[in-house]
Amino acid sequence: MSIARPIRRLDLRVFQHATEDREKVVSALRFVSGTNEARESRAEGYHGNTIVILEAPLTGRAELEDFWRRVRDFGLCSGIGENLEERINDDGELFIRFDKQQAILGKLALSPGDDVVLARGRVLATVKGQEVRADRAGAAEVMRAFLTDLAKGQGARGKGQGDDDDARPVAPAP
Repeated sequence: MSIARPIRRLDLRVFQHATEDREKVVSALRFVSGTNEARESRAEGYHGNTIVILEAPLTGRAELEDFWRRVRDFGLCSGIGENLEERINDDGELFIRFDKQQAILGKLALSPGDDVVLARGRVLATVKGQEVRADRAGAAEVMRAFLTDLAKGQGARGKGQGDDDDARPVAPAP
């Protein structure tokens, strides 16, 4: 079973509220994403206040490997794995909430709250030789294996990973 890249794209998003320093919020997004890219859009809050939405997509192999390496280096693999089923929706999308205030300080930490940098990605699996979107159970199995290997230094192109760019995670057949 290969678990080289169970997610091909991660979308990171953070909200900047009117009372927050824009540069600090941008720095939090950049720290979590590992990239300088930040797209901006605006929305109106319940009370008419402007909310800036900053987003950074991670689509390249190197960007994703760097992201997962930082997750490992900050010791977050087991924290994500503890409640993995709660982090995955019925469509097989993984959601990870990183504490925005800690990210501003240069620390990567998980958060159960709302003041977060949110990472979202669809988990992919291989069933009968075909890449498919995993359902919740399949996504949880694939991610649990990936996080276990990542924590051991074998995921995200660590020790034991081959150079096969087409390697796919394997989930049980439906």
